Amino acid sequence: MTRNLLIVESPNKIKKIKQYLGSDWQVEASVGHFCDLPKNEMGVAAPDYKPHYENDPKKSGVISRLRKAVKSCDAIYIGTDPDREGEAIGWHLERVLGLKQTGKPVYRATFKAINKTEIQRGIQSRGSIDYHLVAAQEARRVIDRLVGYTVSPVLGHGLSAGRVQSVALRLIVERFQAINDFKPVEHYDVLANVSDTPQWNTKWHFKPLTGDQGDANQKIWTDRAVAEQASRTRQLQVLEVEKNKVYQKAPAAFETASLQQAASRVLGFDTGYTMKLAQSLYASGWISYMRTDNPNPDPQSLSELRQFIEQQGLPLSVKPNVWRSSKDAQEGHECIRPMELNKPELQMDECQDKHASDQIRLYRLIYERFLASQMADAEFDQTRILLQGDVQLAGQPVQFLASGRVPTCNQGWRGWLKSDPNDNDDKKSDDEAETRSLLPDSIKVGNRYACECQLQVKKTKPPVLYSEASLIKALKRRGIGRPSTYASIIQTLFRHQYVKLEKRKLVPTDMGLNVIERLLAMGLAFMDYQYTSSMENWLDGIARQKKRYLDVVSQAHNDILNDLESMSEDLKTPLKQRPEAQAIGECGLCGQGRVLEMEKNYRCNHCQATLWKQSFGKRIGKKLAVELFSGKTILIEKLKSKKTQKYYNAHARMSEGKLTLVFEQNSNRDKNQMKKGYL
Repeated sequence: MTRNLLIVESPNKIKKIKQYLGSDWQVEASVGHFCDLPKNEMGVAAPDYKPHYENDPKKSGVISRLRKAVKSCDAIYIGTDPDREGEAIGWHLERVLGLKQTGKPVYRATFKAINKTEIQRGIQSRGSIDYHLVAAQEARRVIDRLVGYTVSPVLGHGLSAGRVQSVALRLIVERFQAINDFKPVEHYDVLANVSDTPQWNTKWHFKPLTGDQGDANQKIWTDRAVAEQASRTRQLQVLEVEKNKVYQKAPAAFETASLQQAASRVLGFDTGYTMKLAQSLYASGWISYMRTDNPNPDPQSLSELRQFIEQQGLPLSVKPNVWRSSKDAQEGHECIRPMELNKPELQMDECQDKHASDQIRLYRLIYERFLASQMADAEFDQTRILLQGDVQLAGQPVQFLASGRVPTCNQGWRGWLKSDPNDNDDKKSDDEAETRSLLPDSIKVGNRYACECQLQVKKTKPPVLYSEASLIKALKRRGIGRPSTYASIIQTLFRHQYVKLEKRKLVPTDMGLNVIERLLAMGLAFMDYQYTSSMENWLDGIARQKKRYLDVVSQAHNDILNDLESMSEDLKTPLKQRPEAQAIGECGLCGQGRVLEMEKNYRCNHCQATLWKQSFGKRIGKKLAVELFSGKTILIEKLKSKKTQKYYNAHARMSEGKLTLVFEQNSNRDKNQMKKGYL
């Protein structure tokens, strides 16, 4: 019987896939990347820019196992993830394992989900490695290496510059500086409380005055004297009443960026953690592939979804809802969706690891959003009322404007999806010119009302710091980065201690500020937003066979060299690095940050979990700190109670960002025989 070998990336997929393939199949895993450019040298040079790859010595066992599997099979299927990175790993498998030299058939199989239908479809629609996609990924990796290894040494020892990370850091720094430089402007509004049943209110409509001044886009009023005059209004008469139906279209199903933003906003997850959970859900067969820039499902999934919504008696949109992707979208995969419409909830035993509860929450978010995407519009009754007062301003009666919007019984998708998908970290409503009060139906043109007015003194507000979600939104809007890179961009900034997290906002460190100041002074092309966006398009062009690898890479390298050559000598003096702390290991509590040794404590630079060096009368060493930040529970012995003078064992672990101990009295052991453990 023919024996087929399928090689996937993650070992977590093996058990699931084996269930769907016959006994003549062997499934192995590459365990992600197993070769890359050298760690301690450039690994690529002009004029051909051919990369020199080295196998990861830690993966030697993986490579040996795969070579043995290749020898014992009759056909090889490369089933790495269906994106650029997965295609590159597939090519490395083909190259390192010498698959072409075996004389055996070698196929490329892609799976947009890990379930029986998609596994069988992927095997049946087998193809070959897309070398243009590989070239695009290779160009991305090579240009990143050229930027890092050419520019970083100029910054100084231990400092790092990156093609995308530095531009993302620039966004964070410029927002931080804009807040520091912000000068609040005092402005004025007038709120009129109308004597009616029920009582309602309306705001001063100063736009007619700004139109006369030739500034119709003015959003605030800064002349207090005029505002005070408007606040003397005591009578209002209705000039216009507009009533109409307005509709709000359902939100699109998730793509990578919108999932990261929603998970941050609704669930409080950071981007890296969200992608880790999504990867687990994908590997377990619960959702489709999670790295995509397409908000639309494929035709078959769309048809099944609309049929399901109708069968469930939920409000279905008249026509299929379709969304335009961003101009830079590849649309290589459909949106992120649940694989079983009849499964709105996951159970704890259906999830893979210790993060099961969070996997369940993320799955529910994806499920609800996918169903909502094809539901009917939400309907509202909107009323707009224009009034004039008994006070004259600039030779005409003062005007007030009120508007209100109430949902009708036809709530469409809003009756299903409770959270507002349009919530925005940067949204502000304080300066809106219109009210959102509930307006009674009895208001008619010509009606007169008594009112009491209040002069409202306000100040403009500064922009808000970026959160991880709003930074991703800003990067996507500028065409910087791609779905598979957003999480790693943010992780890199944390790893280099260029940013820190304060109240879920990204704050640049002093070193981050200094690095951006120097990079901008150096006049490097890649620090320009438009250049970086164009570079992303050139890399995409390689995959589409519209650009050549050598042309794109050589152009990028020449731009870097020309910029450095024209740089003034004073900018070539390395920055004096004053690191905020020394990293002693990775944080297993959040899976994102690094554990830093501070003067008096150890702290994760991402989740801010803190472990004091002096805890419970004992000094915490580095070894124990690393163990505790990995998430382990450690048995500590010989802790003496100040109150009872007795000795206790304690089970120590990090919980909710701090050290917690559970004590047990050592009644059966003499204190002189106790081990000191880690302390």
